[in-house]
Amino acid sequence: MNEISLIDYFDRAGIQYRRTGSSTYELEEHDSFKFDIEKNTFNWFSRGIGGRSAWDYVKKVEFNGNATNKEIADRIKQVMGEQSLDDGSTDFKPVEHSAEIKDAKSAERTFEKGAFKLPAASTSTRQLKQYLCNERGLAETVVNAFIATRQLYESNVPKEINGRMLYIHNAVFVRFDESGVPVAAHQKGLRVSKDGTKFSGDVPNSAKEANLFTFPLNPPESTTSIFLCEAEVDLMSFLTLQLEGGRQWNQFCCGSLGGVNKQQSITTGLEKFLDSHPNIETVVIGFDKDETGQLAAESLKGHLIERGITDVRIQIPKDGIDGTHCKDWNDCLVQFRKGNFEISNKRPERRGL
Repeated sequence: MNEISLIDYFDRAGIQYRRTGSSTYELEEHDSFKFDIEKNTFNWFSRGIGGRSAWDYVKKVEFNGNATNKEIADRIKQVMGEQSLDDGSTDFKPVEHSAEIKDAKSAERTFEKGAFKLPAASTSTRQLKQYLCNERGLAETVVNAFIATRQLYESNVPKEINGRMLYIHNAVFVRFDESGVPVAAHQKGLRVSKDGTKFSGDVPNSAKEANLFTFPLNPPESTTSIFLCEAEVDLMSFLTLQLEGGRQWNQFCCGSLGGVNKQQSITTGLEKFLDSHPNIETVVIGFDKDETGQLAAESLKGHLIERGITDVRIQIPKDGIDGTHCKDWNDCLVQFRKGNFEISNKRPERRGL
C-alpha cells in the first residue's frame, strides 16, 4: 500500500495542485500544503501534519488520524480502482497498467535470453506530457495518438534508494509483434539526474531489432512509402512538424529503428515490415546529421537498393534560420518552437518536409 505515490493518488482522487518548483507542488485549495514528488513526502504547515506516502495522507489528512488500517486500505483501493478484499485483509497490489495498457497478461513474453515484461504504468500521463510536450516540443495531439495505441505510456516503478522508497517515472515506448503482444520497449527518463543527464535504455530482454516501431501502429498493406528515423522521439518530432506545416500528419507512414550503426543493414524488424508491405516503393531515410547517422543512412540505402527498392532517399535535418545546428528532427522542432526553423511550403507527397 505504501508503494502508491502521492501524485498518483491525487490524480486519481481529483485533488487539484500546482507546481512551485522542479519537484515541489502545493494544493490549490490549501496553499500551505506542500508535497515533493521526488521524495514522495508532504507537509501541511498550517496544521503541522506531514508524511511520506499516500497511506500517510489518507490516515492523517482524510481521517485525521482516526482510522483502522482496514479503513485506510479500503479508501485507497476505492480511489485507485481496487475493490476491498473479501477476506478482510489489507494486502494490496497496485494496478500494474493504466487504461492505455489494458492487457497486463500480454506484457510478458519469454525469449531464449529471458522474460520480457513491461514496467508498471502510472495512472497519470502528467510527467510524460510535461517532458514530451513542454521540453521536447511535441504536439499533444501526436503524443495522444501514441498513447491511444498503447505504444507510449508513463511508468511508475518503486525503487529503494539509500533506505528510501522512490518512484521512477519514465517515458516507455513499446514495440509489438505481429499478434499485438508487447515484445520490446525503450525508456527515457523524465527527470534530470544528479550528473545532469537523463536515463535512457531498453527494458531488459527487449526484442527491439526484430520489431519496428511504426506509425500508424498497423500500417495498411497498401502503404507505398515509409519515412525512417533513428529514435522514437525523432519520429514523433517529424510528425509534429508535418502537423505544424498544415499537412495531414496522420497519413504519413513512419518507422523508428531505435538506434543505428555506421554499417547499418536492414534490421529484422524492417525486413518483416517490407515483407508484409510488398507495395513499398519509396523509403526516405531521415537519420541524424552526424557521422554515424549519415554513414548509417548510406549503408542502409545500399542494402535497400540491393533488395529491389530503387527509390531510396536520404533526407537530412535542416539547420535553424540563424544557422543553429540541428542534429535531428527534435532539434528542428525545438528551433521551430523558438521561431527559428522554417517548414518548407513544398508538399513532399507524404514523404517528408
